[in-house]
Amino acid sequence: MKTTFIRVKNEDDKRLKDAAEIIKRGGLVIFPTETVYGLGANALDAQASSHIYKAKGRPSDNPLIIHIARPEDAEKYAYTSPLYYKISERFMPGPITVIMKKRDIIPVSVTGGLDSVAVRCPVNKTARKLIELSGVPIAAPSANISGRPSPTKAEHCVQDMDSRVDMIIDGGPCEVGVESTIVSVLDGKVRLLRPGRVTLEELREVCGDVEVDDAVVRKMKDNEHPLAPGMKYRHYAPKAPVWAVTGAEEKVNAFFRAREVEKCGILCYDEDAESLPQSELVLTFGHHDDLEEQAKLLFDALRRFDSLPVREIYARLPSDSGIGFAVRNRLVKACGFNAIDLDKVKVVGICGSIGSGKSTFARELERLGAFRIDCDEVYSVIVGAPGKCIDELRESFGENIVLPDGSLDRKALSEEVFSNSDKLELLDLITHKYISAEVDRLILEGEKLGRNIILVEAPLLFESGFDKKCDTTVAVTAPESVKLERITARDGCTVEEARARLYRQLDDITLSSKSDKIIVNDTDENGLIKSAESLYKELNA
Repeated sequence: MKTTFIRVKNEDDKRLKDAAEIIKRGGLVIFPTETVYGLGANALDAQASSHIYKAKGRPSDNPLIIHIARPEDAEKYAYTSPLYYKISERFMPGPITVIMKKRDIIPVSVTGGLDSVAVRCPVNKTARKLIELSGVPIAAPSANISGRPSPTKAEHCVQDMDSRVDMIIDGGPCEVGVESTIVSVLDGKVRLLRPGRVTLEELREVCGDVEVDDAVVRKMKDNEHPLAPGMKYRHYAPKAPVWAVTGAEEKVNAFFRAREVEKCGILCYDEDAESLPQSELVLTFGHHDDLEEQAKLLFDALRRFDSLPVREIYARLPSDSGIGFAVRNRLVKACGFNAIDLDKVKVVGICGSIGSGKSTFARELERLGAFRIDCDEVYSVIVGAPGKCIDELRESFGENIVLPDGSLDRKALSEEVFSNSDKLELLDLITHKYISAEVDRLILEGEKLGRNIILVEAPLLFESGFDKKCDTTVAVTAPESVKLERITARDGCTVEEARARLYRQLDDITLSSKSDKIIVNDTDENGLIKSAESLYKELNA
């Protein structure tokens, strides 16, 4: 199909008659509205409306909205009520859609098989003129491939719909930027099904009590039938997976700084970007307090990520007041309800010298539900296979520290560095860099899994600087005699060898002075387990 592209400056453009003729004969026309661009067809023609679903790749149970030129025209297509007129008198023409019981003139293919119909009268003059000239209501969802960010500019429509539709009308950028508010008045009550520019607060001023449907704030189940567009399916999503991020300002900005160096996309406020390195992967969608601007820029920003080399996107979750409720809803849908609340996540550093019981303590916290990161295990993985860390160690300490399979010869490395403090310092400098990057990745993995407690178990927590990743630090200590007994029994070494290993690490007095909490492990294992249970309850309080 060849798509005709026209630019119109006002509703008097004569070429709108050509667009109306396409609608009349059952074709598809993309047109501007104040919210987003719509993909329109004759709402009274079942076959024409079916072309919409095919062009978008839209599920057939996802109902369409019919657009009318005047609020009173709803009488022809739906059973109106005093509630409808109460809403329409205040908000129509405008960015609001009302669901009512449909009249037989509207095909069920338009309504996703439902006996109700969604009716909207746009304020955009080009849209209303097109409807008038067509002489029929126009069924029109957003003019994008199903699931993609909605189009707020004509070029967005070209990206998704060129050769799929008969005509695209460019009427300039949309003023609002998010789809219309949808309310149902089917049971004599006003229920909000999709937030938009007409806010919940404004609706309540006019209608009194307004219920908010559960599907606005949670993911619908497969066996649930959507009453309105955008309720059930993943919507508004760019190609890369998106995660919404919320929490205290300093936590969110620290999170973004850590993600940016990993080549992840960042969608943030203008103010956030000031503290981040300049990068093409950092996009903004307005000021913290400018909810109108956030709504207008959101979809354009999400689409821009598709042209950038990002594997994941992390986005600010806006305020839920006013139109922010709509912006937040669209972002949550784009994320598939994947969100990270940094205020609920506690990163806990666990340290302790050899023989203190640090690992037993951390494993018990893991059993209780914490996400555990063992820095010794991370180190073993990093040096256990060829990679950048091995390459850097080879350059610094020679070929003899690398085994034929490309992994690290830890015995040879020990002989090379442990008798030389300068070499030992260089070893730590190199390995801590790679361990730190992997710990950051694992912390993010724990956050994505929704774990509210993430453990960083590191014998050199403070020496490595890993304590700076933590909200709180815990030192596990034990009397020296107890530690020596544990080391010799576990490793089969002499007391002198155990003492030498012990003295290479920070002593308990130093660890205790640097840590926020101290666990004294001077009893049996049951006592340590009880201490872990007590700390877990405290962290979850």
